[in-house]
Amino acid sequence: MIDYIFADKKDIKYAEAMRESGEIMKGNKARLFVLVLSFIGWFFVGVITLCLGFIYVIPYVETTLAAFYLDIRKPLEEQPIENNFLDDIKEEKVYDEF
Repeated sequence: MIDYIFADKKDIKYAEAMRESGEIMKGNKARLFVLVLSFIGWFFVGVITLCLGFIYVIPYVETTLAAFYLDIRKPLEEQPIENNFLDDIKEEKVYDEF
């Protein structure tokens, strides 16, 4: 989950991100293992279609893993998230550029 921690906190050190990832994953390793196992069929579909299926499979897997991260980091909600894109959308900062 280190990549997702870096996305949440821009100025965090790598060692601190590893420590936080270890804390977040306590008790969730089996859930992540089962989640990754559930994609085995999709990976076979990707291989059978001569890797063209991976165009759809990889974004699906990455989105699911991001949602898993958001689910397991809920106990850490009291920590502020820098540059939250959803806040920008609510405040319509994204649409002001057009």
